[in-house]
Amino acid sequence: MIGLDLEGDEAYSFHLHPSFEPDTAIRIARTGDWMMLTAWLATGSWFDPWLGRRKVLRHLTREEWAALIEALERADFWSLPEDDRRIGLDGETWDFEGMFGSRRQRISRWCPEDDAIVELGWLFLHLAWRGVGYG
Repeated sequence: MIGLDLEGDEAYSFHLHPSFEPDTAIRIARTGDWMMLTAWLATGSWFDPWLGRRKVLRHLTREEWAALIEALERADFWSLPEDDRRIGLDGETWDFEGMFGSRRQRISRWCPEDDAIVELGWLFLHLAWRGVGYG
C-alpha cells in the first residue's frame, strides 16, 4: 500500500489497482472523535502515472464515518475470506484493509462482483473525491 499504515483506534484502507491506469489509495482512520481521510488519487494516465496525482487530506463528519461503518457491515467485511480466487488479465484489483484494536482483516478482489464490496469501494472513492470538491 502506498504509505497507508493503519494507525489509530480504528482504520480502513482501499487500494485500487487498475491494469492500465495509475493506482488510487485511500486511508480513513479514527482516533477518539477525530476522523481523517488521506488519499492519493490517480488523475494521470497509463503513459505517465504520476501526472496529476493528487493528495487529499480531510476530516470526516460523524455521518460520513457512520456511512463507512454501515458499508463495512453490509459487505460483512470482517467475515470475508482474504481472496475469492478470481483472477484475470485486464481489469482492476481492489484491496481493502481494516484494523480495529487487535483485530486485522485484508481482502483482495479482482473485478469485484459482490454489490456490497463494489458499494464499499465506491464509498471510499466518493469520500476522497469530496475532498477535492466533487460529490
